[in-house]
Amino acid sequence: MLSFLLLSLLGTATEISPTVGEVIFRSEAAFEYAYTDHQGSYAAIPAAVQDFMAEFFRQGHKPASALLGIYLNYAKDSQEADYKWRIALTVAKGTVVKPPLQKELFETQEVIFILRKGSYDTVGETYDLLHKTMAAKGYQINGPAFERYLSDPSQVAPQDLLTEIFIPIKKKD
Repeated sequence: MLSFLLLSLLGTATEISPTVGEVIFRSEAAFEYAYTDHQGSYAAIPAAVQDFMAEFFRQGHKPASALLGIYLNYAKDSQEADYKWRIALTVAKGTVVKPPLQKELFETQEVIFILRKGSYDTVGETYDLLHKTMAAKGYQINGPAFERYLSDPSQVAPQDLLTEIFIPIKKKD
């Protein structure tokens, strides 16, 4: 699948050091990313990925990491029609993108992080764990959730998919 072509360019998930399922607090380094905005059902993600990747490569860009999904609101707090999300790839500093692509900077900040293994259908359970853990440690959300997809769902069984999830956090006021 075109959307995961970059996995072969960027290495494999075996290079990952975090332990699967371990929740950690860490600093996430700054990065720039090119993206397209979307709203509505997550069922539209596969088509959005295909469109994004086609445009990204048409513009001659080179990915600097695996594919990202960025979730601007928490699904449990929203109606499906109101889900806001982005498809993105990190890019080299100073990369210039043209519409329909946009570009943003993720500033270095503290995040709650987990490397999860499993189907995308059960990712909500992982978000529940992250939210409970951050609340128990006195943190609150300070930005959108990021998912970095480390496996190609067309090549890997759903139960074996690897995804890094990180959410910017700050101490509760």
